Amino acid sequence: IVDYHALPQNLINALIAMEDNRFYDHKGIDTYGIMRAMKTNIEAGTIKQGGSTVTQQLAKLLFTDRQRNLERKLIEMWLTLQIEKRYTKQEILEKYLNRIYFGHGVFGVEEASQFFFGKSVNDISVAEAAILVAIPPRPKSYSPFREKSQSKSKQEIVLNKMQKLGFVTPKEIKLSPKNLQFIKDNV
Repeated sequence: IVDYHALPQNLINALIAMEDNRFYDHKGIDTYGIMRAMKTNIEAGTIKQGGSTVTQQLAKLLFTDRQRNLERKLIEMWLTLQIEKRYTKQEILEKYLNRIYFGHGVFGVEEASQFFFGKSVNDISVAEAAILVAIPPRPKSYSPFREKSQSKSKQEIVLNKMQKLGFVTPKEIKLSPKNLQFIKDNV
């Protein structure tokens, strides 16, 4: 378990950029994000985007059976509001980052950092933070061990979104090793 204050800011910024860039502006449920996702999905004719916040994802991780139905979503929304009342935004991020699944039987950012990079999460680069954030939505598809090219593509998306939101500069991205050669040889 990694305390919030020990988590690298680049990791937090990568998570916010990809999963919930209005995290600090809502109380657990982002109606703007839900409407944006609905519009995108209607236009695409399929589910392309989700509207869940980090807090909703934490509620789903901790308390639901993860079945896709309206009842589960309503329960998740109620739990989300309860989590937001009880915990600070920092505590929510800490709980989420210490519990998410990265594939390969790995849970939490410290274990993932050790598994993929052979070092503590405190020592990861911006590019490594981008990979860690890229993996959880689809651990098999974005595993740097199984799907190197997909992992690399998703890493670039995360880095570009971080730059767009002002979390990193082009220079910081350029100085951070982005190739996947630094991945620890675990397989």
